[in-house]
Amino acid sequence: MATTQDISVSFVQGYRSAVELLAQQKGAKLAGCFDEESMKGEAEFFDQVGVVHAEEADTRYGDTPRMDPTLDRRQLTTAFWRVASLITKRDLIRTLDDPTNKYVIAQANSLGRAQDQVMIDAMRGTAQTGKKGENAIVLPSAQKIAEASTGLTLAKLLNAKEILDGNDVDPEDRYIAPTAKQMTNLLNTTEVKSSDYNTVKALVAGTVDSFLQFTFRPVNGKRKDGTLIVPLITTNIRAVMCWQKMGVMKGIGQNVNFRITERADKDYATQAYGSEDVGGTRMQETHVVEIACREA
Repeated sequence: MATTQDISVSFVQGYRSAVELLAQQKGAKLAGCFDEESMKGEAEFFDQVGVVHAEEADTRYGDTPRMDPTLDRRQLTTAFWRVASLITKRDLIRTLDDPTNKYVIAQANSLGRAQDQVMIDAMRGTAQTGKKGENAIVLPSAQKIAEASTGLTLAKLLNAKEILDGNDVDPEDRYIAPTAKQMTNLLNTTEVKSSDYNTVKALVAGTVDSFLQFTFRPVNGKRKDGTLIVPLITTNIRAVMCWQKMGVMKGIGQNVNFRITERADKDYATQAYGSEDVGGTRMQETHVVEIACREA
């Protein structure tokens, strides 16, 4: 398979009649899995109201109790992502198909993968709280499941469900983002219960997408450096994230946008240009679980 990025790989050679897209993740696999807000400016703050507890009234005409909830806020910042490609007039003459549209499709896929990367990193990373975002909050150890020398297993999924249930997290809109390796691990470790095995087998086959209240959104795309978007914690141990939609916020400063223009400064070559402005943060640590999965 050709790895060069030069357009010359698609010059007419007699047997080639179209430009093919190389295998790649198409778009954002995690689209729709988070609360979303439109953003103005580099950062925005979201105010939060904490828990209050009712008190039994044990006397007549007693003083009205004051039980103010704790108040907090989360900071969400976005980052600008862009991608551009040039197609010269000479290139267009030497190809049978105009590749411009497929360049745009490839760029859209790239920006979609960037969104997945931003959101997975936000779930695992440090959330900024406080009036000006001055306080750093990491994902607590109570929200992390140890790898225990295994990959993704039924026991780990049950553990993640228990953590979320114990935090009184809404059972609707729960998601998990494994890789192909974790899906295989799960299939290979659930044969002790035939009903579970059949469900996971259907998950891997793609005929169902949910199990134990989790909607599975496999993510196998890669970052610019060639590593998987679903990151490693340490060598051979990958971080698979589970979350409930309300616990993670996605900020959109600019939706994916494309322009196809001529570049007078580049010999009037056609430029395909795509961009987006996106960011994310955990809103509630109780709504996010990290499962460590061994891949050795």
